[in-house]
Amino acid sequence: MSAIQGKTDVENTFLSRREITCDFNGLGGSLTKIQALEMVTKEYGLDGKTVVPMILENHVGRTQVTGTFYVYDDVKLAKSHVIPNIFARLEKANAKIAEKAEEEEKKKASAKEAEKEAESPAKDDEKPKEKDATPKTEEQPKEKDAPPKTEEKPKEKDAPSKTDEKEKDAAPKTEEKPKEGKTDAPANDDKKSKDEKSSKEVSS
Repeated sequence: MSAIQGKTDVENTFLSRREITCDFNGLGGSLTKIQALEMVTKEYGLDGKTVVPMILENHVGRTQVTGTFYVYDDVKLAKSHVIPNIFARLEKANAKIAEKAEEEEKKKASAKEAEKEAESPAKDDEKPKEKDATPKTEEQPKEKDAPPKTEEKPKEKDAPSKTDEKEKDAAPKTEEKPKEGKTDAPANDDKKSKDEKSSKEVSS
């Protein structure tokens, strides 16, 4: 069951217009004239014609709305027959709808731009990482700098100094021959014994 149910559809040849009366089911309290106009235009195939929503009547205790519409082939004729306030209200309503549509388009455009901006920094962050990967391979001159480590061999030249120090330490040990005094002690004893013997012989 469609939302629109036609009640009357009359051709008024005297006023050169078509008068349509229909019911909108389940839209009580929420239906606007612009929405009703669009629904009637689609339902009756009135594209390219001037449709004027004259009355939208709500019914107490029901969700049904009854609407009356005038259909003109000429806009000038419609404006001459219909009160100007109706067209002014329709123009205001259409202007509001256009503004809302523009705002929605702007919001969509801004959302797309925000998404692009969010994606672009992510790509920019990924690129430096790839660029940083190459410098790691370029940081191989450290291996080439290894020869200077071999050139730094003054320690080997200083090695003889350690041996010289050992020799120097060894030399004083050889010079320090107080122990030889101990070896001379028995010789002195022999001399004493000889002297004692000679003295005994003289005394005898």
